[in-house]
Amino acid sequence: MRRWLFFILGVLSISSLFSQGNIIWPTASEDIVTNANATIGVPESSFENITLEGYDSIPIGAQIGVFYSNDDNSYSCGGFEEWIGENIAIAAHGDDPLTSSIDGFVSGQSYIWFIRINNSNDPLDGWTDYIGEDIVMDNSFIENWSSNAQSILLSGNFTLYALWSNCMDVSACNYNQAATTSILEDCEYPENSWLNCDGDCALDYDNDSVCDQFEIAGCQDINAVNFNSDATDSYYNLNTSQPVPCYFVGCQDENALNYDPNANANGACEYPVYELDWTIDFNPNYAVFAVSNVIGLPNYESFCSDVMIGAFYNNIEYAYFDNGTLTYFDDDYFDYVEEEFTGYSNGSIYNCSSDQPYSYLAIYADDTFNSPEKDGFNDNEPMIFVVELDGVEYLAEPIFVDQVGLLSSNSFQSNAMYIADLQIIDQLIFGCTDDNYLEYWDYDIVSAQVSAPAQVSNLDDGSCVTLMVSGCMDPIAANFNPQANINSEDCLYYGCTDDNYLEYWSYDPITFTISELNNVADIDDGSCITLIVEDCIDVTAFNYNSTANVSDNSLCIPIIAGCTDPESYNYNDYDGDGEPNLLTGDPQIDANTDYGGALCIDIVLGCIDSSALNFNPLANTDDNSCITIIEGCTNLSSINYNSDANVDDGSCIPFIYGCTDSTMW
Repeated sequence: MRRWLFFILGVLSISSLFSQGNIIWPTASEDIVTNANATIGVPESSFENITLEGYDSIPIGAQIGVFYSNDDNSYSCGGFEEWIGENIAIAAHGDDPLTSSIDGFVSGQSYIWFIRINNSNDPLDGWTDYIGEDIVMDNSFIENWSSNAQSILLSGNFTLYALWSNCMDVSACNYNQAATTSILEDCEYPENSWLNCDGDCALDYDNDSVCDQFEIAGCQDINAVNFNSDATDSYYNLNTSQPVPCYFVGCQDENALNYDPNANANGACEYPVYELDWTIDFNPNYAVFAVSNVIGLPNYESFCSDVMIGAFYNNIEYAYFDNGTLTYFDDDYFDYVEEEFTGYSNGSIYNCSSDQPYSYLAIYADDTFNSPEKDGFNDNEPMIFVVELDGVEYLAEPIFVDQVGLLSSNSFQSNAMYIADLQIIDQLIFGCTDDNYLEYWDYDIVSAQVSAPAQVSNLDDGSCVTLMVSGCMDPIAANFNPQANINSEDCLYYGCTDDNYLEYWSYDPITFTISELNNVADIDDGSCITLIVEDCIDVTAFNYNSTANVSDNSLCIPIIAGCTDPESYNYNDYDGDGEPNLLTGDPQIDANTDYGGALCIDIVLGCIDSSALNFNPLANTDDNSCITIIEGCTNLSSINYNSDANVDDGSCIPFIYGCTDSTMW
């Protein structure tokens, strides 16, 4: 929790309120090194244009001086005078060339102005420094320092730079090495270990206002598949030689239509639309494949003139594998050799005649003896049947007629005979037919997710190149998979897993607020260090909590001044019943602050009835001792003495001795 620092060092070698250099004032003008000097006049005519923050006018006895920056970035005085309310002339001394250190102004150097005010006659109160701003000097003279030059200060505004402090703790923000008496209560410290004395981050390597302790490394490119909205830095541990990689999914095959040279994560590739080549190479060996009917084909007029049928083979060698070794024996396990896909070729001639019971295909075997390239079917190779009508190609599968001497398998055998109906499957659609590959699906390169394709391919064109690998694609995650191209969105993150600690949250140490991370930690790495203290951080509140690190000003209770001492006369005994104060008759006030008893009044017992005989003007609480005034003669020697009277009213009649019998002489 931040505490605003009102007392900042402002003396000999002081820390400035604005994080500038220290100020070095000499104790007397004679202490300044004398060399060549310039003269700056401050005439009375300029006084009304020179303002001092908090003052109507500059107090007599203040010091005004010009300063230069020395080797250690401190401000050293080059000349000063006492403010006497009359014309002043300040000698600004130049650097002594005979010394190795800077001890005065150099030619062309600008002046930095300061005013110092003594706070009181008590040395412990120290003084206050003000820095000059918006300084204007007479342009008819020389504005910057030059030997033997003359200039005049016309106007300027002096604002608070630093205040005196009696703090002698070197770790405090307002440590004063010039202080001679330590008053620890004067010391001010950063509110948290990650903040400095200005309330800013103590460690902020990249100057982004995010304290180094709370930096989150991650990809910050919104176009990357592993974009991390929680990330505050693009480097691991703020090390610019270790950038967090951003992954851009795209096709990395240079032969593809959608090749992306900027992609660094495998994405789906697109290739030119493949077309079948219906040309044929005649070979001496072939099989006869009779077509009895085509089922599911749209209407047509002539089976022979309108329809074209072909049997296609893969241009890759189809061979027998024995325990992983390629051989050319019959039976057992056959498959295509692992070579780059080069397409399909027509291996048949379609023969159709209206006077024949069947149309048929002459399906040719590969001529391995006369040509090295594949130009027909290998034994046992599956046959791909395509029916073309009106320029549209349809994929078909055979439904064999089971007859003696005829093969009923879709595997090619040289010199064999087949009879089958061809059942139309669908219009021929080339593409990736293996759903284990990205190219089979519609692929979103931004989210690295797949969805069902708009149309499902039924004949593979060799475009299945990118095997799907699902996994976490965030490189800062604990389970990051660099091979993944499908974002599984199940990333696990190291970090603090206890929401009672600041490290669990995204924390703003400047505003003392927390917000939820998008990537909440799943695996605790021991980083839970700072326990959350959520409380009032308003320094003007009664319950301000200097140890709080998360603001909740809804908890703040305003300061209500009043006596809180039950032994005092004006004790505020408000108990929530809505009745006035029993002692004072004041309205209910829920006082909570009496400033150390300064607002309390001691109880003084006595008679508070001003009409009573024993009225006590100093009493504030009646003790039932009041005596009612009874006027009369209180003189015992008077004839009209009244024993009940307590205040003589001047009515006493003295005794007059003599005969009181009127019958006597």
